[in-house]
Formats: sequence, C-alpha cells, structure tokens
Amino acid sequence: ARCARVVTEAARRAGAPDHLLSLVQTSAPDVSRALVEAPEIQAVAFTGSLGVGRLLFDVAARRAQPIPFYGELGSVNPVFVGTAAAAARGEAIADGFAASMTMGTGQFCTKPGILCLPPGDAGDRLLDRVGAQLAVRDPGPLLNAGLRASLDTTIQRTARANGVREVTSARAVPDAGFFAAPPSALAFFALRESK
Repeated sequence: ARCARVVTEAARRAGAPDHLLSLVQTSAPDVSRALVEAPEIQAVAFTGSLGVGRLLFDVAARRAQPIPFYGELGSVNPVFVGTAAAAARGEAIADGFAASMTMGTGQFCTKPGILCLPPGDAGDRLLDRVGAQLAVRDPGPLLNAGLRASLDTTIQRTARANGVREVTSARAVPDAGFFAAPPSALAFFALRESK
C-alpha cells in the first residue's frame, strides 16, 4: 500500500492521468473476478496462491478479448548440491540456503523450497548446519490466518509421510497475530532414500 501511494504520487507529479495505477487488496474472490472481467482492465498482475492465480488466469483467458495475466504464484524451488560443492563449501551453502529460505518468513515465491543433498558425510554436515541455522531464527509474521492454516496443514501432512524426519524442533510463536517459527513453519524435513 505504501509503495502504491509513492508511485501514484510520483505519477501525478509527472503529469500522468489520475488512476493510472490502482492497488486492490482483498480476500473476496468476487471482487478479484469482477476486476479481471472488467473491460477497462487490459492486463492483470497477481501475487498469491496457485489456486487463486489459476482461477484469475482462467477468467482472463475466457474474456471476449483475452488479456495477459502475470502471476507470481506459490512455488517450490529446488536447490541441488553436488558432492564436491558440499565438501568444499558446505557451510556457506547451508548458511545461504537458510537465509534465503527464511527471508520474509518463507513467503517469497522465489525462496528455495527443496534442498537435494548428496549422501555421505558432506551432505550430512550441510543438512545439520541448515538445521542449526533454522533453530536460532526468530519467529516472523505471516500475511494472514489462511496462510497460517495452510502452512500447518502442509507441515502435518509432510510430517506423516514415510521416511520423513524433522531436522529441527518447533519454537514457540506469539499468541497474537499470525506468526511462524522457521523450523516448524517452513516444514524443513529430511527424507532419506530407502536402501
């Protein structure tokens, strides 16, 4: 909202027409759908869940005059670490992974979501280092209650999967608001290939 105010004011000062930029923040699907269907709208940018993004994409594509849809949607970004890299710079890789994974309480679509490590001592050390890095990070705020509920469901489902073990233990989070602690909130688990 603050960015939108700054951009709107800058556009006004530069002589741009009023309402060149509009920011709408809503959790009401009908409002979002109505905006995408409005003939005055000629492109849509959306950041959020894959489900809602897909719905809005479909609405944009089904219009009499389809419009572009630019979506930054929930994603899982894998990171692959080879044996030589894990052995040569495992600590640096672990520290960078943990920092990137927890930035913004893990809510950035570009964050790494899966860490694929080589078997053996170097991979084990790197995994232990990531777990240690996550264990000392403070809880952070989530955008809303829906994200908190979705996160809890994903963590519980992942924890019940065969061969999964939690790498770090959960930390306490504030009672008020929608907070998540990195170890539990980001569902950092290890899955070993069965032999």
